[in-house]
Amino acid sequence: MRLPGETEESVSEALISEIKALREEVAGLRQEMQAMRLLEHKPETAETHPETSRRWWHWGKR
Repeated sequence: MRLPGETEESVSEALISEIKALREEVAGLRQEMQAMRLLEHKPETAETHPETSRRWWHWGKR
């Protein structure tokens, strides 16, 4: 359904423009998600001993 004065070409152009904008938004969200995943799985630094950050876990098992 078109508004008065709209042509098939103008509607198509508007839809294509909207699809492009949505693709850009999705790409940005994917980059944000990837960055968050990298932060969550960040390897421990050389200064941190592997057991120090998880020591609380062992306390509960004693």
